[in-house]
Amino acid sequence: LLKTDEGKVFRYNNTLGGTWVSIPFNDTARPQADQPSLEEPWDYNKHQIRGVNLGGWLVIEPFITPYLFEPYIKSENPPIDEWSLIKTLGDSAKNVIEDHYKDFIKEEDFAQIASAGLNWIRIPIGWWLIESQEDEPFQSGVSWKYLYKAFGWARKYGLRLNLDLHAVPGSQNGWNHSGRQGKQINFLAGPMGIVNAQRTLNYIMTLTQFISQPKYKNVVPMFSVLNEPKIGSITSAALRSWYYESYKLIRSIGGQGEGNGPFIVFHDGFQGVSGIGSTLKNPWSGFMNGSDRVGLDTHPYLCFGSQNNDSLETNSFKPCKQWSAHQNFTMDSFGLAIAGEWSLAVNDCGIFVNNVGSGSRFDGTYPSPSSPDPKIPKIGDCSYWNDHRKWTKSSKDSFIELGKTTQDSLINSFFWTWKISHSILQDNPPNPMWNYQLGLQSGYIR
Repeated sequence: LLKTDEGKVFRYNNTLGGTWVSIPFNDTARPQADQPSLEEPWDYNKHQIRGVNLGGWLVIEPFITPYLFEPYIKSENPPIDEWSLIKTLGDSAKNVIEDHYKDFIKEEDFAQIASAGLNWIRIPIGWWLIESQEDEPFQSGVSWKYLYKAFGWARKYGLRLNLDLHAVPGSQNGWNHSGRQGKQINFLAGPMGIVNAQRTLNYIMTLTQFISQPKYKNVVPMFSVLNEPKIGSITSAALRSWYYESYKLIRSIGGQGEGNGPFIVFHDGFQGVSGIGSTLKNPWSGFMNGSDRVGLDTHPYLCFGSQNNDSLETNSFKPCKQWSAHQNFTMDSFGLAIAGEWSLAVNDCGIFVNNVGSGSRFDGTYPSPSSPDPKIPKIGDCSYWNDHRKWTKSSKDSFIELGKTTQDSLINSFFWTWKISHSILQDNPPNPMWNYQLGLQSGYIR
């Protein structure tokens, strides 16, 4: 039995030989018996990252935290991202947002993650963790307190962290998980693009200085400097130049060589490996060749784009056919390959999966139920996929296989995401194909 810093007592039931340590700044804990403790080096040739994201916690996303957005869904201008949610909440925003930080993820989650056989956690953060400027509604510095708690919980259960800068000033992609949804991208593009890119480097400097300290470098050995930049809206040349600047900055702080500063991860900007067999190519091959500890991140999903009604059994083989060779090619032609996000979603069904107010391509209600695009044909009904209570044993077994083949194919990966909040509009847990914790509890993830 363990007691949290809030005084709650819970049972830590780790059947995989994991150990916990509550001594401050002691790095001897390990998540499972066959994994290195935090004070031991992580050998990427020997050990496989089997991680999970804490999405929707310190960067709020509608489909992960529907309970925050559903009260306003019928209003004239419903909130669609964290920016507009805070605006909508008004004077109550401070308490509502901090209550979410406090309640959504707790120490027990870290204990459950280690007990589940996972060994890494990717934590998305927004720039407002450090500061927000006058025209930005985010609560400056509040989420830092909870990230700091996460460092302590990770250390206690021997879990390594991949710190993910998920949202940056100006938005790197225009999507809701960048903090503010919109068509205008003002990061490395637009009238404020250079200013916001420099602001972001300043925040990277602050974060690197903190996680490179001897007290934290074993807990946070990886830093993903920019989540999902959208090449096309941002030029490839500009992104590569910025990546190089961030690399030089981080290495100037932590130094060169193993144990000196974090492993640096760059997202591929959706320009990943293409082709098959002898025609495989990666536009990032050779980029920053010879650099110190640099990895390439890709986010493979089955659910977006063209929909299909393939059986779950058929879907469970797709990672091996579509992704395995690509990841191996990246390992050979670039270096460490990371899949920072993946899920069990085989279609785009779910609450707010395609944004607040948007329907699903799968059931023909995209981009909105009131005005669906006739060019996107209905493939099937979402009701089965949205309610895990309806899933047969065969379906659950196929989801288990899909999870296993995905982890094996991607080599080093982080499931998106650990948990989904409750919904105030339905009894069943929303978006089950995205909920690792629910999958463990309900028998469709092992």
